[in-house]
Amino acid sequence: MRKVMISSMIAVMLGFSSAAFAGEGSARKHEKGAKHEMAEMFMNHLFKKLNLTTEQKAKVEEIRKRHQEMAKTQHASLKSKREELMKLLKSSTATRDQALAKQREIDAITHTLSEGRINSWFESRAHLTPDQLKQLSELKPQWKGKRGR
Repeated sequence: MRKVMISSMIAVMLGFSSAAFAGEGSARKHEKGAKHEMAEMFMNHLFKKLNLTTEQKAKVEEIRKRHQEMAKTQHASLKSKREELMKLLKSSTATRDQALAKQREIDAITHTLSEGRINSWFESRAHLTPDQLKQLSELKPQWKGKRGR
């Protein structure tokens, strides 16, 4: 719990500094665009490597779009809760318990988003043939993320 709170405080502080330099969220908008592009590239890479049929592509794309709509709502809520936490942390009258309660709300939304990603992945995998599943397990990443994962 302490690690979560410390991480949140650091994130809040970084949010203050990046917002001051980035203008009205322009860096975040750019980051979202880049993430969307990477997701598209990844999906296209998978479609090509796994030789998905047109029907499989359509089903996987429908799952992805459904997940995106759910995530869009959750991200809006997450943004709002983070702003509320920021106000609490800056307030001279807020209590530690209020801030922790708000952090728990943020954690719950983050948890829902994480589970949604996993659920959509397994829902998509359900449309693959056994050969495609085997191929999927053998695919090596073509690029590494920011942290070399």
